[in-house]
Amino acid sequence: MAVPICPDPAHAGSKVVRDGWRGKAPHRRQRWRCCPGHGAWHRFSELLPRQQAADSHCSECSSHLDPWEGQAGPRAYRYTARDVAHGLMRVAQGASYRTAARESRSASKRLSNQGRYRRRDPDLDGQLVANWVDVFTSTIADSLLPAEWPERLAVDCRGFRIGGVLGASFYVFIAVGYDAPHYGARPWLMRTYPNKNATSWRNFFDQLEGTPERIVADFDRAIERGAQAAFPRPGDPAPNYLICEHHAHQVMIRWLSALRGQPQHPLFALEERALMNAAEWQAFEQAIRHEDATGTPLPLAINGLARYGPRLSAQAAARRWAGPHSTGAVEAIGDQLAHSLLGERARTLGNRERTNKLLQLLTIGLREPAISEASWAAKIRRDLEQRQGRTSFQQRPHDDPRGRPSLV
Repeated sequence: MAVPICPDPAHAGSKVVRDGWRGKAPHRRQRWRCCPGHGAWHRFSELLPRQQAADSHCSECSSHLDPWEGQAGPRAYRYTARDVAHGLMRVAQGASYRTAARESRSASKRLSNQGRYRRRDPDLDGQLVANWVDVFTSTIADSLLPAEWPERLAVDCRGFRIGGVLGASFYVFIAVGYDAPHYGARPWLMRTYPNKNATSWRNFFDQLEGTPERIVADFDRAIERGAQAAFPRPGDPAPNYLICEHHAHQVMIRWLSALRGQPQHPLFALEERALMNAAEWQAFEQAIRHEDATGTPLPLAINGLARYGPRLSAQAAARRWAGPHSTGAVEAIGDQLAHSLLGERARTLGNRERTNKLLQLLTIGLREPAISEASWAAKIRRDLEQRQGRTSFQQRPHDDPRGRPSLV
C-alpha cells in the first residue's frame, strides 16, 4: 500500500514518513509527517484515515499488512467504511438494526465493558446502524436500484401497524418489474405511504422515469387512477392496464356462489378458461346468461358482467402469452415483509424517510442475494473521497418531532 502524499499542493514530491498514532489502541489511526525540501515540516492525516490493522495478513488479497494499513473510514468517525458496509449489508439481508449493530461492533472490536451503574452507551443498541441507514443508503442505492420503470410492471401494497394492534397504520407500496432480456420477476421499488389513495399511488409512480408498457394490479381503483394521472410520460404511449387474473378468478368464483353445491357444473370449467382468449370469455358469458334464464338464477354473475364484463372481455381478447398476468410476485414480497423482513419490528417504526431508506436496502437484498461487502465498502470510500472524507450530512437528519411520527 502506497504512502499517502501531502495534501498541500505546494509540497508536491515532498518526503512523507510515519509520525506516530492518533487515538487509543486498538483503534489508533496513523499520523503522517511531511518533510518538504523548504520550510518547516507538518503533520497530517489521510483523506480517509486508516484504522490500525488488527492482523498482519489480509485474507482477501493474501498480502502482509503493516499496522498502518488497516481499513479506511470517514474523518471524525469511529468506524471504518468496511464496518458501515457490513451493517448495511446485514440490514439488506433482513437483520434488525440491533443485530446488525452488534455484529458491526463485534467485527470492529468495539464491545463496551459497561458497568452496572454507568450510563447506557448509545452504541449498544440499533441506533448505530439506523444512523448509517440515514447517512449512507443513498450512496449504495444510487447505483444498484433502477431509475426507470421496466417494460412490464405488477403493483400492490401491504398494510402494517405501529404502536401495537390498535396503533396507526401505514402501507408499503410494492412494484415488481419484468424487463428484457429474460423478463424474470425482480423487486423494483418499495415506499411507504400513510394511506393508499390515488394521490399516494400517483406519487409512487412519479418516483421513477419512463412509462411501462403494461401494468398489472388488482381491482383497486386508487391504483388505476394513480396510474392514469402519472402515465403516459411525454412522448410515450399509454400503458396497458390489466386486472390481475388471480383476483379476477376469485371474483368470478363468487359470481357462481349459487352453484357451490354443484362442483361439477360446466360453468366452473368454463370459468377456469374464461380469461384465456375472446372465444373462451364469450362461451363463459353466454353460459352464465343461459343458466340464469333457464336454470339457477345468478344475480351476482349478471351484475358482475354488467360492471366488469366489457373490461374483462377486452382483456381476454388482447391477452398475450408472455406474463405477468397476476400480482403473485408482489404478494410474495409482501409476505416476506410481513413475516420476516419487517415483521414485528414494523410496530416500532415511525420515521418515514428512514423507513424508505430501509426499504431501499431490502429491495437491493431481494434483487441481489449475493451481496459483496467489499464492493459496498468501496462505494462508500469513493463517495467519501468526493466529499473530502466527510459524510453528506450529520447523523439523524430525518428525525421527527417527539410524538409526531411521519410514517403515519
